[in-house]
Amino acid sequence: MAKIIIKNEEGSQLMYLAFLAYFTLYPKPWGRIDQNPLAKKAQMYFLRNGLDQEIKNFLDFCFLDFQNYIGESTITYFSLAYHNPQRKLSLLKFIKKNKPKIAPFFNQIYNACLKSLDSFKKSIENSSLQKQIQKATQKDILNKKSLLPDLKKVIKEDLEFFNAEEKVKETVFIITPTNFFPYQFDAGSYFFGKEIIIISSEPNNLNLIEHEFLHAFITPIVEKLLAKNFNLQKNVINLTSQKRKETYGNIASHLLSEELIYTYINNFKIKQTPSYDNFLKNYSFKSEREFQEFLKEHSGFQKRCQKLKINNLHSFQKKSKLFFDTYEKNILSEIIYQLYNHFQNKKENNPDLKFERFLFKYLKNI
Repeated sequence: MAKIIIKNEEGSQLMYLAFLAYFTLYPKPWGRIDQNPLAKKAQMYFLRNGLDQEIKNFLDFCFLDFQNYIGESTITYFSLAYHNPQRKLSLLKFIKKNKPKIAPFFNQIYNACLKSLDSFKKSIENSSLQKQIQKATQKDILNKKSLLPDLKKVIKEDLEFFNAEEKVKETVFIITPTNFFPYQFDAGSYFFGKEIIIISSEPNNLNLIEHEFLHAFITPIVEKLLAKNFNLQKNVINLTSQKRKETYGNIASHLLSEELIYTYINNFKIKQTPSYDNFLKNYSFKSEREFQEFLKEHSGFQKRCQKLKINNLHSFQKKSKLFFDTYEKNILSEIIYQLYNHFQNKKENNPDLKFERFLFKYLKNI
């Protein structure tokens, strides 16, 4: 069984706080900050006190000089090397593979990131904000530790289903406290060799943590599969939903990894097919007020409704099939759902069947 640790990663926590300050004081069209009580207090703090110049210069360099090519996820990768120099080599490999345009500037970005985090940390030392963050962090670590027995049970079941225990046997998973300053995405997993860090924005959400955990062995399988079957990449992009492509772009490896995980957790495990009927069950609003509140809380759903000129519950109910066909219909997810059923049936006669071998045999023919 993989080793699971609950602990804070100071570098990423500082960087997410810096993101919040930066996009509060210097709004950009792509910046989106989800609100929570601590985030609101942090915003008020930086509106009063401003942002440390060193970290502002660093974020300007990343977001503006590189025209947002680096992106917040990659900046977070760099921040996780804060006080962890042993991660530098794995970080460099990640950059060369995923962000080759900035590889020549690696040392410049790496050093500037660590220096700016030091400066930013000093700028908020002994402040009321720092004390509030420390208190919230300690509380959330205790909450996450209370979830460990349930989390280990879920992960054990997943590994047994996929027959993937050996894939993560020597891996250490570090689960950080809730990301109190969520920016752009709800959760992320960061790979440093045999060390994988999971950052989530929602407290007590086992599904988010499970989703990121599954990336540890699903993503490498997908990358290997697509490297050997180039024609499959086009099919993956064509068959997945518009909603998924809006979130993850037209990158086949990302789409297939996400679809395998989403379909497994959100459909297969609860025996709910990715169909229009089940879509209606999941979006069965009881009142206009409930629909409007959901719109406010889910910006992606709101934007999709606006494009279809849906602005109230009645118009959503009237256009629900159009909404489903336009954004939610997912042929790739339907295929994967049946693939999981087939894999489960095959395992009855062959309990040691590895998911990787099965996937390579069946998915390449879609």
